[in-house]
Amino acid sequence: MKTSLIHVGYTSSWGEGEIKTSALLNVNTGEITDIISSDDGAEYETLISETISIDGSEYAVETDGNGFDYFISKDELASFTESFVTNPKRKLNILEKIMKNSYMDSGEKINSTIPRHNHTYSTRKNGNVGDDVYGQEDYDHAEEMKKRILEFAPDDFSDKDIEIFTFDEWVSIVIRIRKV
Repeated sequence: MKTSLIHVGYTSSWGEGEIKTSALLNVNTGEITDIISSDDGAEYETLISETISIDGSEYAVETDGNGFDYFISKDELASFTESFVTNPKRKLNILEKIMKNSYMDSGEKINSTIPRHNHTYSTRKNGNVGDDVYGQEDYDHAEEMKKRILEFAPDDFSDKDIEIFTFDEWVSIVIRIRKV
């Protein structure tokens, strides 16, 4: 099984205040590692709870009692994994980050309230409009964007989720957001 680590917010709530840092969550096991320590609250004495957060949702942190192993429960992990893997808005946010450096235009509003099954980016920047021929540079750019998506988000998108099409002078990359 491939290990998938993601960055999460980490909050420890104390009787005297709150400390916010970050950590890594293994989405396969629920283990929380690499918790960033903070000197804030060095005088805090009464620990109330610890949570991780991502995309506005919080999950309770548990420990095995020795103070070294931190994790979220199997039920919380299942809930987290289901929403994390299937959340189309999260996938759109990933695409927005990757594609912001592309000159390809989005066919839809990236923050639409109901994401479509597919999201399309297109360009004819280097195409020949008069001859209805796409530009090889545009096609190569689409290939590079596909490569970046697959490298950056391998757990969210597979090769079969991303297709490149040409039509006349246009090059389009179509990314499947939701399974139909």
